[in-house]
Amino acid sequence: MYKKFIVLPILFFLMINFALPRQIQRQVISGESLYEWSGSDEVSLQSQFVGMVMGVHDAFNELMFCTKDGVSQPELVLVVREFLVKNSELTQKSAADLIRQALTEKYRCGKR
Repeated sequence: MYKKFIVLPILFFLMINFALPRQIQRQVISGESLYEWSGSDEVSLQSQFVGMVMGVHDAFNELMFCTKDGVSQPELVLVVREFLVKNSELTQKSAADLIRQALTEKYRCGKR
């Protein structure tokens, strides 16, 4: 009877430890995927690219870079797309890191 109470928590703990790293790894989008999406003719991949760019923009604007009020979505997407073309050797980084780097280089914050 008591063995069940000992074995079940141990099994649960082991299952979580093996599943969690895989889950985390799946949540990180690679720079290679971002580069592929940026040049794709497929509408769904283009949408993923735009969504990723806008998500990173909304999360980090005025923290790591500062875009002005008049900056449009197509302009942000173009900035990231051009950055990826010029820096294709950086695709081993995560997609979010590449987008942050592109936007930081283009839209540096002034003195705070």
